[in-house]
Amino acid sequence: MANALARLGIKVTYIGALGYPHLHPVFAEFARRAEVHSIAEPGRTDALEFDDGKLMLTKTTSMNDITWDNIQLRYGRGKFIDNFSTADFVGFVNWTMVPYMSDLWNPCSRSLSRHARAAPQDVLRPRRPGEAQAAGHPARARIDRPL
Repeated sequence: MANALARLGIKVTYIGALGYPHLHPVFAEFARRAEVHSIAEPGRTDALEFDDGKLMLTKTTSMNDITWDNIQLRYGRGKFIDNFSTADFVGFVNWTMVPYMSDLWNPCSRSLSRHARAAPQDVLRPRRPGEAQAAGHPARARIDRPL
């Protein structure tokens, strides 16, 4: 997603697993388009292709290095909070592949929630006809019932 957004000319700051301590060369073009900060080695996949499909064998041990401690150590807590609090869009992708993601959500939530511009009960989604919108943002609607 980050590479696609950067290719569209959108300013992107990426923090993730693209090689550590040195960026893997396959990501060099992306790094020219975006502000890239890698805190871990990338995952790898072997694809075994057959006439009727394929098997994807993933090697995700390096995802063990995506932790709150490593974000603070290898990128910087202050920079992370600064980027998060001033971003127009924040995307967490491939998080199902990160074994310590639950451990990451809690400190991120505690450290960053006071900087977020939207209340937890507010989300960006299209309004339904006749639905009132929350003050301050035309596309933000208060959730008073399940979607």
